[in-house]
Amino acid sequence: ALIAADPGAPHTVASLAARVALSPSRLAHLFTEQLGQPPMRALREARLRQAARLLEATDLSVARVAASAGFASPFHFSRLFRERYGLPPGAYRDGLRPTEAPPPDESP
Repeated sequence: ALIAADPGAPHTVASLAARVALSPSRLAHLFTEQLGQPPMRALREARLRQAARLLEATDLSVARVAASAGFASPFHFSRLFRERYGLPPGAYRDGLRPTEAPPPDESP
């Protein structure tokens, strides 16, 4: 819930552990046991989902989407996004936009 509430925040295992009064190693163990993935992988996935939503719903630049979703580097973000979704962020956004219909044929 902490990650989902604000995936763009500068979370670390230590900061998440402190918020739930656990040691970082205990949090990582329990998190992985319960959710099937380590906390930082879950954070990366949450950030990528947030970025996809921003690409779908806004006209923010890819760099602004990356920063808003919590990625320090737009280049790192683009690489991870491409790995996850199979397209670079700009192409992902372009694929969501409706294409203009060709003008009607006006031949006599």
